[in-house]
Amino acid sequence: MRGPLTGLLALTWHIARRRRAFLLIVTLAPVLALAAILEVTIAIVTLNPDTLETRARYALTPIGGAFLGPGYGTQSYGVPQLVTNEFTIPFTVVLALALITLTVRHTRANEDSGRLELLHASPVGILAPGGAPILMAGIVTAATIVGSTTIATVRHFAFTDAFVACVAIGTNALLWGAFGVFAAQVCHSARSARLLSIGALMIAYTMRALGDMWRPHGSLLSWLSPLSWAHQTRAFVDLRLWPIALNIPAFLLVAAASIFVTVRRDFGLRPPRKERARPQRP
Repeated sequence: MRGPLTGLLALTWHIARRRRAFLLIVTLAPVLALAAILEVTIAIVTLNPDTLETRARYALTPIGGAFLGPGYGTQSYGVPQLVTNEFTIPFTVVLALALITLTVRHTRANEDSGRLELLHASPVGILAPGGAPILMAGIVTAATIVGSTTIATVRHFAFTDAFVACVAIGTNALLWGAFGVFAAQVCHSARSARLLSIGALMIAYTMRALGDMWRPHGSLLSWLSPLSWAHQTRAFVDLRLWPIALNIPAFLLVAAASIFVTVRRDFGLRPPRKERARPQRP
């Protein structure tokens, strides 16, 4: 009997085989980038210890809040605090863009190319084509978290803080990957789904930037943006775990919306696009 998730693992394995090069790059690039950033930062601080004080003062300015983050840990700014404060947002945005690309490519783009019709001809449940990219994105995220935590621990960062920071970044990026699946269900093409997802990501980034400019350590506007939740764990300063939990109801809400649209889209929720009439040449 075919259930809604029948064929989920088979489709996930299919994605892993077809996109193995892309998945390898997405998994290793953040880990290698973190390793390079740590090496360069430690070398700069060793040569010029005043760099930390300069960066701490910059982090508390409105421009620093907009581009870097809320500025936690500036009272005792070390390399762990600097890396966490200044690179959390870039890592989250880059990983989110990669997961959006992955999920849209294997949902909306598959439908545009007709590949989804072939999948439905096999024993595949109605939710499996959308669930497989999310599952693959979760596997990539987990591998990135493990690799990044290992790199930070090798450089003598506190394991618990490093792990929490990496989990916060990974789960937030995974939320945007799930949003890509939702966008794929409500848009008429893969391009429009990517634009919608990236547009939502940029709106969230702008809200976070304005909120962190408004007040050091963030404001209410910052909390309305999912991109600020990773910073609110205050890793290497005053660690707290509950901001990570905010990603869970947000992820479930996006997943529920995706399921709702997937099940009901053929009943008029998403009407077909009207094509513009073009004059025919004689």
